[in-house]
Amino acid sequence: MKLEKLLIAALLCFTIIPKVKSQSNIPLNKSHSLFDKITGIDNTDLFNGVIYNETFRNTEQSHVFFNSPKFSPETITYNSQTYYNVMLKYDIYNDILLTKLNEEKSYLNVQLISDKVGSFTIDTHKFINTTISNQLKTLEIFGFMEEAYEGEDLKFYIKHRKKPKRSLEKRMVDANFIKDNIYILLYNNSFYRIKSIKDVKRIILNKSEDIKSIQRQYKYLQKNDTDNFMTLFFNQLDNRLISSKH
Repeated sequence: MKLEKLLIAALLCFTIIPKVKSQSNIPLNKSHSLFDKITGIDNTDLFNGVIYNETFRNTEQSHVFFNSPKFSPETITYNSQTYYNVMLKYDIYNDILLTKLNEEKSYLNVQLISDKVGSFTIDTHKFINTTISNQLKTLEIFGFMEEAYEGEDLKFYIKHRKKPKRSLEKRMVDANFIKDNIYILLYNNSFYRIKSIKDVKRIILNKSEDIKSIQRQYKYLQKNDTDNFMTLFFNQLDNRLISSKH
């Protein structure tokens, strides 16, 4: 049955692709989603994973996932193939990316093979695999990290992590989680772990005054929203580095 489905898809593609080419207003991601719909997304390489079992009792208020415990339609590059409108959610406690099967089997959550994941999105946030550089291994950065800011001279990444405060109840574990993120800077082709703004001063020399000025500008965010503070900080610092060249 699967073979018949794929043969039908291949035949349909010969008639669909020319139409897509002739209509320039049809985005590429829609044509890819159409192909996935014809073949059945569960017939693709995406579902060569294992079934995921939750070890925590996740709620809207407290959960192991990035942003939300619910699946959302996202884009993923998996085994060098890009898929669109795939239902994804990211367990940052276990550093596992999940998808799910079609509606009839939607109760089955599939754990994707991490080494095959090149990049993916969650709610407009882009994540990449840390296998892009051996330097990250020496910094003990593994799994996936968010590409929070990509500038001309600086790139800033967030390794999202959560720490649980556990309370046992029957066989399932309830958990309250707190953020435990790691910040990474890419500057002059080298990666650095950033624990404080003092680290930035040691890495980017002769910019102490600019660094102090930007830190004061976003001081209100530094304690309450560190992720946003760091992203804006490196955005502004990158702009000043670019300006100093002219």
